[in-house]
Amino acid sequence: MNSDQILFLVFQAIILGLFIPLILFFLKRRIDRSFNKYLEKVKTEFAVSKLTYEHLLPLLLDFYSNLQRYYRICQNAQHCDVIKERDGKINNTRDIYMDNLDEIVNEWKKNEAKMRLLLPEKLLDLSESLLKAFNDFNNGVKKKLIRDELQKSFAIVDNKKREFEIALKQHLRIEELYKS
Repeated sequence: MNSDQILFLVFQAIILGLFIPLILFFLKRRIDRSFNKYLEKVKTEFAVSKLTYEHLLPLLLDFYSNLQRYYRICQNAQHCDVIKERDGKINNTRDIYMDNLDEIVNEWKKNEAKMRLLLPEKLLDLSESLLKAFNDFNNGVKKKLIRDELQKSFAIVDNKKREFEIALKQHLRIEELYKS
């Protein structure tokens, strides 16, 4: 190796020694900027999700409370013909069902538009399926079906309600909270 080649190699080493840290510095800055933009986007999405959840939770709880109330009067209507109250008064469960039906339907309708907008597709499909089962049960009560047929109709309501509850818990991540 002659002195020109050695000088050339030293020159290359000096140039590389100066440029490599400079290149790494600029690459690191670019990566940091990209990561910070991504982090800001994630923070924004999280804030929106949190805000949506905070507004959705009371609505879902009202919706579920109404659903549970409807479920209970359906359960009573299919389970027995009459209920004896503590004061000795005897009430026909189908009459109780029909007396409460309008109020429950009005409550349901009050939140329906909001629920259609806010529920994820799976929960919306399940709620519509549950509503159809409730309507079929309602038609059975109006037709004064015998108890066995009414119980079969209620079994469908019960199954659809369980599916909805499972999906709702998954959506709200309730099960995951209990696991931790």
